[in-house]
Amino acid sequence: MAQISSQRMSDGWKAGVGRSGQKWLDGVMGQTDNPATKAAAASNTWVQNTTAAKSKFENSLNSVSLDYIKKQAQAVGTVGCTSGANKGSAKYTAFSQQFAPFLDSVKASLPARGSLDQNKARAIANIDAISKFSYQRRSI
Repeated sequence: MAQISSQRMSDGWKAGVGRSGQKWLDGVMGQTDNPATKAAAASNTWVQNTTAAKSKFENSLNSVSLDYIKKQAQAVGTVGCTSGANKGSAKYTAFSQQFAPFLDSVKASLPARGSLDQNKARAIANIDAISKFSYQRRSI
């Protein structure tokens, strides 16, 4: 049996990913049941699998060097961040339309600034109030 070439394997993966967009879109458009509903119904399985994979997850993260992280940030991160901001702006706008008025009401409800103890009480009141926020997601 011939040896597998890492270059050939890498080239094949790249070519496959490069032409996978239409296949993925066809799969999504061919759905008749909501996959999000199916995923929600399988949440216990997700928890079990996530728990079972904890050590693998930790080992994978521990194998990544700071140098690699910095190189990825320089090579890919800024472009992805910028395009992600454009892509996610509608979702962020929907969130902020609920969160901004909530923050205004929290701010108005806080005790006045004052001494160190009064400022601590204000900070705790702020944390308690903000923790009660519940984003009402709309179907997207």
